[in-house]
Amino acid sequence: MGVHQSIQTMEALRKKCLWGKRIMVLPFIIMFPLMMLTMFMGPAAGALIMFAMMAVMVLVVIMAIMVNSWTREFKMIYKEMFTKEVLAELLGDVDFNWQKGFTSQFVSSFGIVNMGNRFDSSDYVKATYKGVEFMQSDVVVKHYSGGKNKHTTTYFRGKMMKFSFPKKDILSLQIFTDNFGHRAYLGYQAKKIEMEDVEFNRVFDVKSVNEHDAFYVLTPPFMERLKILANKYPSVGIHLCRGEMYIAINTNRDTFDADLRQEIIYPRERARMQEDVQDIMDIIDALEMGE
Repeated sequence: MGVHQSIQTMEALRKKCLWGKRIMVLPFIIMFPLMMLTMFMGPAAGALIMFAMMAVMVLVVIMAIMVNSWTREFKMIYKEMFTKEVLAELLGDVDFNWQKGFTSQFVSSFGIVNMGNRFDSSDYVKATYKGVEFMQSDVVVKHYSGGKNKHTTTYFRGKMMKFSFPKKDILSLQIFTDNFGHRAYLGYQAKKIEMEDVEFNRVFDVKSVNEHDAFYVLTPPFMERLKILANKYPSVGIHLCRGEMYIAINTNRDTFDADLRQEIIYPRERARMQEDVQDIMDIIDALEMGE
């Protein structure tokens, strides 16, 4: 399927989805007046209206199934056409699977986010940039509280990354922007570290099981790089541990998804994809991890 044909197909699916969602809302708008009407009509007419309402609700369910199918097809074409193409162009040999993601056990090993009891992940990417192997996936972590007062709290929604990090002798070092909530707990042995850079301390919380690790890794140039990173991504969590660096960025959106409310315009969508991919490369460049 060529680019022009793909866009035409996506546009048709997008319009169907929007149309379907509007149709699904209409029965709920007219339901209350119809229910009130049955109170002033005879039993036969009232039963007929109730039957009509039930038939409409069945149609709503059918429409919901169709909208879900159209949305899934739209997403599949978009991922294959834009995301995979841009990833391959910028990163070369890349493993991308939009239906696959990190496991909850894998994310738990990152030591960044409290895992809650609800988990979802998708848009798996594995590639190498400047000799640094990395993986990325969209991750959603929530906590559901049952009982009388049911409530769901979102602990994290954004992208998580795992990088090979050259300083393999770091035991465990956490670096969080102040507004990064629901952090994983390192244990009582972890100490809060104050750096000599006052501005850095204002933006970041640093904890380490070995104070020497913090001063070894967080050199003045490195701290400047991290401040630049925090300026671009206000809610960031980082964990360095034995040759690996894990990063969690709260973006509150899915990284490579299109907006069904907007017309598909190829240059704009491609530029947005490039920006999301550039985020990965910027992190490697900013933290001077590459060759």
